[in-house]
Amino acid sequence: IAWTGTSASTSQDEWIELYNPTNYDIPLASWTLFSRTDNSPYIPLSGVIAKKGFFLLERTGDDTISSISANQIYTGALNNSGEILELGYGSTTIDRTPDVNVCSGWCGGYVPTYSAMERYDPLVSGTDPLNWMSSFPFFTAGLNADGEAIKGTPGIRNAGSYLIARTGTFLGKDKLLTKEWSPYIVSAPFVVGAGVTLSIEPGAVIKFRKASSLTVNGSIKAQGNSSEKVVFTSFYDDTYGGDLNHDATSTIPYPADWFSMKIAAGESTFENVVIRYGGVRDVPVGNHWAMLRVTNATVTVKNSIIEESGAYGIWCEDAKGVIESNVIRNNTINGNTDSTGVVISRGNVSVLNNTFANNTRGLLLNGSSEGVAGSLVSGNTFTGSQWATVDVIGAYPEFSSNTAAGNGINAIQLQGTIQRDYTLKPDLPYLISGTTFSVASGNTLTLLPGVIIKGGGSGILAVSGSLHADGTPAEKIIFTSYHDDDCGQISGCGDTDATTTPASAGDWKGVYFNAGSGPSLINNAVIRYGGDKNVFTPKHGALRIIASSVDVANTIIESNYFAGIWLENSASTTIKDTFIQNHQAPILPWQSYGLFSINSIPLIQNTTFKNNRTDLWPSTPFYTDGGGNVFE
Repeated sequence: IAWTGTSASTSQDEWIELYNPTNYDIPLASWTLFSRTDNSPYIPLSGVIAKKGFFLLERTGDDTISSISANQIYTGALNNSGEILELGYGSTTIDRTPDVNVCSGWCGGYVPTYSAMERYDPLVSGTDPLNWMSSFPFFTAGLNADGEAIKGTPGIRNAGSYLIARTGTFLGKDKLLTKEWSPYIVSAPFVVGAGVTLSIEPGAVIKFRKASSLTVNGSIKAQGNSSEKVVFTSFYDDTYGGDLNHDATSTIPYPADWFSMKIAAGESTFENVVIRYGGVRDVPVGNHWAMLRVTNATVTVKNSIIEESGAYGIWCEDAKGVIESNVIRNNTINGNTDSTGVVISRGNVSVLNNTFANNTRGLLLNGSSEGVAGSLVSGNTFTGSQWATVDVIGAYPEFSSNTAAGNGINAIQLQGTIQRDYTLKPDLPYLISGTTFSVASGNTLTLLPGVIIKGGGSGILAVSGSLHADGTPAEKIIFTSYHDDDCGQISGCGDTDATTTPASAGDWKGVYFNAGSGPSLINNAVIRYGGDKNVFTPKHGALRIIASSVDVANTIIESNYFAGIWLENSASTTIKDTFIQNHQAPILPWQSYGLFSINSIPLIQNTTFKNNRTDLWPSTPFYTDGGGNVFE
């Protein structure tokens, strides 16, 4: 009901539109539309209103809406102070607007902007004042007599009816979003209230305008199916929900077109959904970042597509749940690790059987609440990550059956300090590159047979607690360079650095046992290409043991810089059934050593020193000879 007119110069150009929500064409003979207040206008209707169709009435002439032909012309002005407008069939009232005193006039429309009054839900009675509103300026649908855009939607669905709730900002009761009334529009920060469930049926599309977001303090149940997914996307995305802003291809969607969906409480489900073109790198505030952000809540995300984020795809913080069997791709807009497929920050969210493709970084696991079991990360495929495949910073996930190829780093990168007992299972190689990965005092890091640890640059595994690396003859535990593609022809070694650079001594620092660390075991292992290349102040060997006790057995220690093993103030270390070999790195003014000892008396038994520049230092006996040692 355009009771305001269309502009100052044509204020008499009022228009009214009817909508037929049924599946039948309706002849309008015997129907009337009239003012119950003063009987003006009084319009005997004629013609037919088509099923699911619109019927446009223009006052005085057909140029009220110059770009759309009227279905009927009428006379008689609408009173700006309000009227009751009634639609009748014979003597039967079909529908009418609310009483004038309910809204102190009309229940929508705005004179300064000439916005029309429009119905929110065509299936809710017109007498309900909460079912009327002023037209939202999402898009225009026609021109007035002066050639200016109409502030309403003649001939098409009312703009306000696209909103999830009439207010456009808050949902206070449970609601189902249907495919029939899709697409829906989120035009501003929108909140689902505490205890409220927003359900979304298969095929429904929700479009977000610029700077809009959805915060869920209750729960959301978005459950599509394989053929009809639920879609959350940009207002400008014509692929889903059509060309909603009616501008053909003059606007196209981009990552960061909208902010985020924030799940702040309860349990929510996203199954067979598509989420795209949201996520904002809002430094320093950090309110959004991810398209789907879950904080202190439980979430299930399955069989879905998460793509084209302006920052992270999914970010879970102090959350629980599962992210399973999804395609998580093309989250690269910032070109740095802010563009990450999935971030798990503390909590316990398992990441299972997903395909990560063409993200700047695939997965980040950051921190884990004390007393909470680590997340399970299993069966995922990582391809095309520009930087890291997986980053772990102070977290305790359990890895198994993941694969990676064609990434900037084909490995699980470890950072931070272990503050509890933790076990690494064989999976992708684990990488310590350019940083120190530490085991805190009183805690044990256990490496199961088949685990591969790779290092790069200043990478150090620093042990102040204990290390239990107990391999088997068939499944050795490997410590090597990130340039090492075969680990001595060990299965699963892989091309970690995605280059053809050959491995060499000193590619990484090594495994350092700090003074006071607990008893440790290295058995059936390989340690290679470590050591420090600083020729003036060498930082010891690939295996550095200071004032602590380590049992080394059935291990190959080879091709390291400066020394294979550095012992300092270590009286109880044992080295048995081990090969220490090929320490020939050019280093001046020092030699290259198999074993370098300061104030230490280790037990050495059945150990072969082979092809080292210098097997032992000092050259005079400084160890307990357990017998069976060979020097070649």
